[in-house]
Amino acid sequence: MQKSKTDMNKSAFTMLELVFVLVVLGILAAVALPRFGSISDSANVAKGQALIAPLRLAIASQRNRNLMMGDAPYPLILDDSTPNTSNEQLFDGNSSDPLLTYSIPSGTQTGNWMKTTNNAGPVIEYQYYISNGVTVDFNYTIDTGIFDCIHLNNDNCKSLTE
Repeated sequence: MQKSKTDMNKSAFTMLELVFVLVVLGILAAVALPRFGSISDSANVAKGQALIAPLRLAIASQRNRNLMMGDAPYPLILDDSTPNTSNEQLFDGNSSDPLLTYSIPSGTQTGNWMKTTNNAGPVIEYQYYISNGVTVDFNYTIDTGIFDCIHLNNDNCKSLTE
């Protein structure tokens, strides 16, 4: 049995129905896409947090070892890496005095750390890359053993260190 033309037209979607569905999908995409970008930033903040706490603990542990040995209270360096150079091993102390068991490779991509000054001064500076063009500066102060953000009024700094 063959269907008539009126039966065939009833089984298809109208142009108005298709346009309506596309508009609804467009609105959903416009609402959802900005949230995916913030999820990526949140993941990079969590990645930074995952290193800061163990690094601070390693500095405190090294201080305790140094005090027992009669050496300088805080580590004099956090690594032997060259400033502003990618693929250097960060936060590994040095060959005779390791800090973290697994070092962190330096880089300027999102979610990476970069050492920005050499080991000569009383303060060693690092940067953490949260997203494209957004970095947070950190200082390691040798005299106090404090590893913290430079700009404490920075929201990204607060989210990394809380």
